Amino acid sequence: MKRDFILAGVDQVFSLPWLLGISGVFAAFLIPLGFGALSMTKVSRESFRVARACFIASGVAPAITVLYAASQFQMIYWQRVCVLVIGGLAIALPIRYLLKLVNENEKAHTESLTRPTQAVSVKIVQKIKDKLLAWVRAPRLLANALKDNASLRERLEASPVAFGNLPKYTLPVFRLEGVTADAPVSEDNKTITYKNKVRMLLTNVLEKAIQIWTPLWESTEVKPQGGLLVSLFKVKTKDGKWMTEQRVDGTIVIKEFSCLELGPGRTCECWLGLLPPSGKSLTERVRTGSYIGTALFPVKIDGRLYVESIHLQKH
Repeated sequence: MKRDFILAGVDQVFSLPWLLGISGVFAAFLIPLGFGALSMTKVSRESFRVARACFIASGVAPAITVLYAASQFQMIYWQRVCVLVIGGLAIALPIRYLLKLVNENEKAHTESLTRPTQAVSVKIVQKIKDKLLAWVRAPRLLANALKDNASLRERLEASPVAFGNLPKYTLPVFRLEGVTADAPVSEDNKTITYKNKVRMLLTNVLEKAIQIWTPLWESTEVKPQGGLLVSLFKVKTKDGKWMTEQRVDGTIVIKEFSCLELGPGRTCECWLGLLPPSGKSLTERVRTGSYIGTALFPVKIDGRLYVESIHLQKH
């Protein structure tokens, strides 16, 4: 008889209405829980409020189930109390933990949530402060950069194969956007030192900032002016314009660098001071894609030095 009672109970539990009921309870529990978890992936006051509401709502269906079990099944009084207490704790403690987690995340992001509501005057003062600090630090940063640049070039040029000792980075570093050659400047023009310039437009294709120095030069046909290659960079700002500076006399000129930090996706131009080659001119070589030479750029990525070769020749 006892065996028949157990079998009858099992048949009842696995009947279609019971299976549908259990599935409904699980759905009513898991759906709000999932929405609450998704809301926690965003950082806003609204998302934290939604997360709290969802986590509380996820306990409603289990709570109704516990009340139903305690009231419908045949149990004596103390057994009903035990079911209510144990079931209530099993529901309340996880929800309490989830709500605590929401509060901790909201507290951790309090600064980012309140920053947009700062007074305009506070923002202006902070901008002025940052600008003043940048002006104060600029001479020291420039001096360090120039010193680092000079030291690196001395080390690289001390040995004729020094650039060969630097490894090549595992991924492409630059995208060569274009190569142009300036029109030759007359030797009578004493205001311009480097009469024949080739310009390269380079874009950092890595997803990280890099430090880049002016290149060394390799070529069997085109020699640098002055024995050692002289070159400088200019860099584009985020709005696509060349970075400028104001001189003492008040004129605005494009700012040039011997070394710079190039952010991901940022573009710079590097000019090379070369001598006129025999045969085809630099302008003609650029136009026809003929051989000019190879620029070897020292680059620092994640604190390590590499060499990146840019070939100015027809492939």
